Amino acid sequence: MKNITESTASFEAWLRSQIELYEPDLQVKHRKMAEDPFEFMRATFYRWAEVWPERCKALANTHHVVGVGDLHIENFGTWRDRESRMIWGVNDFDEVNECAFTVDLVRLAVSVELAAQETQLVDLTFDETSAAILTGYREGLASGGQPFVLERRNAWLLRLARAALKEPQVFWKRWLEEKTELIPSDHELPAGLQEVLLPQFPHGVTLQFRQIRKGVDPKG
Repeated sequence: MKNITESTASFEAWLRSQIELYEPDLQVKHRKMAEDPFEFMRATFYRWAEVWPERCKALANTHHVVGVGDLHIENFGTWRDRESRMIWGVNDFDEVNECAFTVDLVRLAVSVELAAQETQLVDLTFDETSAAILTGYREGLASGGQPFVLERRNAWLLRLARAALKEPQVFWKRWLEEKTELIPSDHELPAGLQEVLLPQFPHGVTLQFRQIRKGVDPKG
């Protein structure tokens, strides 16, 4: 099996064959990978996919489903549905694939354990975490995969979610100032972008087009 350096180089070579990479951003990613085990786990699902069948043979040979794949605790969040209800669940699906159903369960449990080493907010043992995840998975299957609506039956989670949410206007104002820069008026936007975006806004509204600053990690 490749070592982690070889595995990362192979993955990034493949990625370059698919899309254009901005190398300074890649260096930012490498730095974050080296900071702590949880950040490393978040950034290296390609490595998990290589190691999983070898290290967890019994679990890897179970029933296959369409799984999230790159699942961890920071891939859960809240959003509003078309009825304006607040929904809680997985919000990152860019590595969805057919895999053993145990991949998501084990990876989620591992992510909680790694996060527990970095924060005092996790007050469960690994066995307790694993049992809670398995119970929730079984209940989710029994419910037929219904949306997790944060109202009425799940009011307790709604209170937690609201307490954790950042004040939107302050957060986005700071994010725009720190992470983006105004696109100069003499720079052309990608073809068709204005035609697609402008009709979505009220007539006469003043708009600014901004872009992520070079070398900035928008998720950092």
